[in-house]
Amino acid sequence: MEEKRKMKVNLSTIIIVVLIGIIIGMGIYIYKLNKDKYYMTIGASQKIEELNNKISDLEEQLEKDDNK
Repeated sequence: MEEKRKMKVNLSTIIIVVLIGIIIGMGIYIYKLNKDKYYMTIGASQKIEELNNKISDLEEQLEKDDNK
């Protein structure tokens, strides 16, 4: 006759699997959070560059008006 084997799962095994899942989830969350911050930083630096260009243009116009 065939012998039926019962599979034993310890509580520690379940806890380890759950903790690994939590660590993976936190890693994905942190990755997405940092990616969003990176793109926000790029957008902000581009906006700052545009504003600095506008300021330079306005200063040049003021200098031209003062010379007249």
